[in-house]
Amino acid sequence: MEPLNNSSELTKVKQMAKNQLKCVYSHDIVDLLVDRKFSRLPLALRYTTNGYLDEHQQGLILNEMLNWKMNFKEIIREFSLVIFLLLNLILALVFNHKKFRKSIMNPSFIFSLTPEQIVNKGSTDLLGDFLREPRFQKLFCGKYLVIESKQVYRILGKNIDRNLEVVFDTSIWIAKNCIDRKTVLSVIQESIPRLIRALQKRDKSQLQILREYVIDEPLWRRYTDQSRFVNPINLITTQTHFLRLPYAFYIEGKDRVVRSMLWYSTNSIPIQNRRTQAMYDPNHFKIENIDNHFVWTTEQKNFLMRLNPYADVTVVGSILFMPIKSTKAKSLIANMDIAIFDVTPYNGLGVETLYSNQIMIDFMQDIVGSLKSNKKTKYSRILLKPKRNYSKKSRGEVSQAIQYLDFISNLQQNNMIEVLRADINLYELVGSVSLVVGIPFTSPVIVAKELKVPCIYYVPDLASDWIIGKSQDGVAIVNGRKEFELFIQDLWASKSN
Repeated sequence: MEPLNNSSELTKVKQMAKNQLKCVYSHDIVDLLVDRKFSRLPLALRYTTNGYLDEHQQGLILNEMLNWKMNFKEIIREFSLVIFLLLNLILALVFNHKKFRKSIMNPSFIFSLTPEQIVNKGSTDLLGDFLREPRFQKLFCGKYLVIESKQVYRILGKNIDRNLEVVFDTSIWIAKNCIDRKTVLSVIQESIPRLIRALQKRDKSQLQILREYVIDEPLWRRYTDQSRFVNPINLITTQTHFLRLPYAFYIEGKDRVVRSMLWYSTNSIPIQNRRTQAMYDPNHFKIENIDNHFVWTTEQKNFLMRLNPYADVTVVGSILFMPIKSTKAKSLIANMDIAIFDVTPYNGLGVETLYSNQIMIDFMQDIVGSLKSNKKTKYSRILLKPKRNYSKKSRGEVSQAIQYLDFISNLQQNNMIEVLRADINLYELVGSVSLVVGIPFTSPVIVAKELKVPCIYYVPDLASDWIIGKSQDGVAIVNGRKEFELFIQDLWASKSN
């Protein structure tokens, strides 16, 4: 399969940035630092016109990357974390368990999971069952699973899986369990001078990767050197931080590490606007530091393979960090429960997206209005399940669109819809309804397809400028309210017969 034509342009911009840094840092640190800078780009710079980055856009991206500086609060937070980790390295000299835990010499390290993905109903049991499903045998079979969570303080409850452990920091866990005291001491002896040099340097770029430069690089270098003659170290992450991966993913050599990514969503393929020819630059999904991708669908696989021709991409079905349940679709004769899945619009993004405030309002208005006005269709409930809880709090200059939040609140207050918790079990919800409707290309629609529940993507008339097509992953795309009303009538007729 041929790579995308413009696949070299973002690589070119990144390489220009690397050339200015490679005389100061090692290769893996340079790659890490450039990705950190790249991840801070404004969203507007991540869009292309006609699938092309002109020289002006390339210059803007490069200038934004090289001139990004951390604010004072970010520097203090990073410095505090490094001091905390150094203290834990010192403690690792005392509480070193390497002699007693020889059975976990080659664990699998899992990064970027949320507390909700790790713990379900006060236990990690469902996560453990999910990771050991046959479809992930290549990743986890016979492995000791070490899951890093910086929000580990929120993880309460039991863990009866003896081969699964949740830790605050993988580097500290390695220092306690996988390398001996002499090696830990050598890490500390290298880390402290590095911290002093970083604080003294006029080049403040080092502060942007302070914990990686001071702690991770010295420790992982020693750990991988001693491990590569046994088995490669298994590293797994999700696309949550695909623009800023943990340091270990930058270690070169397949004899040392194997790097995998679990894609927990299908909503990654960029959608183009025919009027402006603008789209989220697909080359952001060219991820050089991943060897294996595990995705939901064939179309997602084809998209990633065009951008990452040297990676292995495997279709494994839905990835929800809980086992796939054999839930049967609900068969109703007289009633219909309908589940809707939206994408919350945001203000302050600086770009035009399919998920704008007005398009999302029209999306909901068309669906609810059509169902309410059709007297022949007797449905029980219209359920709206947001991906994340609605909130009017802003994050910097970006915030959820208040107009849309007020619109949803008004529908709820008038008993037009029921808004469900964001953390509800998706398999149980989808398996209990008679129809799933999502905005393109929300992942729960694929869950419905897996469970053989009727499902569609719906596009309101206002979104006609966006190039979406007639189907995606074998799921029909219904365009406009008239087409949606006809679909509902046909579905109701088929259920009544």
